Amino acid sequence: MRFRPADGNDYAGVVAAVPGWWWRDVSPLLQELFFTNFGSTSTIVEDDSGGLAAFLVGFPSLDDQQCAYVHFIGVRPDLRGSGLGAELHARFAQAMVQRGVTTIRCVTNELNTESIAFHQRVGFAVESVSDGHVHFVRTIGEARFAPRDDPRPGDPPWAQAAWPPPPDVVLAGRHVTLAPATADDCPELFRALDDDAVWTHVRGRPASAEGWADALAAAPETGRFPWTVRRGGQVVGTTSFLEASAVDARLEIGFTLYARDAWGTSVNPECKLLLLQWAFEHGFGRVQLKTDIRNARSQQAIARLGARYEGVLRRYQRRSDGSIRDTVLFSVTVEDWPDVRAGLEHRLDTQ
Repeated sequence: MRFRPADGNDYAGVVAAVPGWWWRDVSPLLQELFFTNFGSTSTIVEDDSGGLAAFLVGFPSLDDQQCAYVHFIGVRPDLRGSGLGAELHARFAQAMVQRGVTTIRCVTNELNTESIAFHQRVGFAVESVSDGHVHFVRTIGEARFAPRDDPRPGDPPWAQAAWPPPPDVVLAGRHVTLAPATADDCPELFRALDDDAVWTHVRGRPASAEGWADALAAAPETGRFPWTVRRGGQVVGTTSFLEASAVDARLEIGFTLYARDAWGTSVNPECKLLLLQWAFEHGFGRVQLKTDIRNARSQQAIARLGARYEGVLRRYQRRSDGSIRDTVLFSVTVEDWPDVRAGLEHRLDTQ
């Protein structure tokens, strides 16, 4: 089974499948907005053939940061009793604990005795009954942490990754090209990215082309390998490899900035496809991505790549205004890569 975050592309498949899963058609309860707005906290489960096995739609409360709500959970009839539903609730609860949530609520129809019994089995208590519905509540804040099992207990030794990329490398896609950033790129980088909106969640904004040159010259000292992103020959942004550890076969993609006219286009998914491909082809086993907890747009964009949410690094990094941000952490591993690559290629094919 494959667990992954939901997104808007999942809506049609879910509403097409669920009418046959229950004694009545509940698909009207599922609107596309849940998948497009709460994808990072909702989960799709696919079986080994890629078919829909189960799903959960849930989200934290915006009004009470200690509460969250599971709007819908569904398990394919032939898989009921397999533990999938309990696993979905457990994963959602763990993700919510990391956000500071202590209470999860959900609702089911008073006539659905199977659902009522299931929710009581996985730890929900009846809070109230009204208007034909049973309202459940579950307290999770007091739960002890469950130690994790090693998912790869028989790992063979892993070779050291190749680092750094050669200075003449060019990563070319259908829409963009990436090349190591040089001083010659600095005037174009300054013109393309001299925009307050671009730097809202990133510190270190250069005040001139010369400032860009100074930042590029200092990049190796901070472990940053910067790339210049071009679309149609024009500079539209920059991104970097960060915190590379060849011996541990891991690195990070970050310090990503695009001109506003590149937002929401093929630029970001293709940049990530090219960078992830280079990393995994050169021996890396893990690529991580981080963003400011206040940058909801970036969190959604990273989740849509297929990266797995790993948690929040509290009080992790200073912002431009001097405050200290919490940082949201995602990763893609070599085991994830085939599915992530396929997802990115599909997005580029359909954009």
